Amino acid sequence: MAIPITKDFELPSRGRLYGKDIKWKNQLRSPRLCDRGFGDIIQKNKLQASILDKTIVEPLGMSTYDLHPADFIYLNFIQRQLLKGAAPYKISVICKSCGKKHDLDIDVTDIKILPLKESGLSPMVVKVDDETEVTVTYATPRILDDIKAGVELFKEEYPNADGDIETQEYLRKVITHVNGARLTYTQATTFIQNLFLSAVEEIINASTTYEWGVQLLRKHRCDACGKMIAFNLPV
Repeated sequence: MAIPITKDFELPSRGRLYGKDIKWKNQLRSPRLCDRGFGDIIQKNKLQASILDKTIVEPLGMSTYDLHPADFIYLNFIQRQLLKGAAPYKISVICKSCGKKHDLDIDVTDIKILPLKESGLSPMVVKVDDETEVTVTYATPRILDDIKAGVELFKEEYPNADGDIETQEYLRKVITHVNGARLTYTQATTFIQNLFLSAVEEIINASTTYEWGVQLLRKHRCDACGKMIAFNLPV
């Protein structure tokens, strides 16, 4: 089967998240060498977003670097089909119960893509105690790269610093309001450092959990012990 040069796409979000009209029904063309450029080893998402921006046929209306992760993953999924056609995903998974290795071929046509529902547009609010409500947003590819770069710089400047800097900087990016108010940099640092670990987990889960987009979670029953193996497809 010939690999297509262009492929139609419809963003799973239908453009509902971005506060402006974007061309969410569009086409993606197969990338060429001249589209690639050079990327910073830390900012891998930036490199991929740059390729996507250059290969979307009609202007999207915003950079893919600022898309919700579900839309970004979806476009990478479409791009994979342009590069490899209908070639199946070849995945190796190991059963945690008995240790048997399974080499699987996942049919691309079996992978479901779910659109964002209207109910998913509400702000994500986590109640961390009886009086504190934390409003949480999603981490765009740009935000994830900024966090990596910021952490690397912090570690260079303060090599002996204690604490989980990665988690602290991630929370700083995804927490937008506390009890309806925006915090200053210093206020946010103090608030984050005094969060209980249970609250940290809730906030991270709120910012990373969504049921729409490419359904990457797969299951396979081990033919040796009968246990179910759960794994995520790499995109």
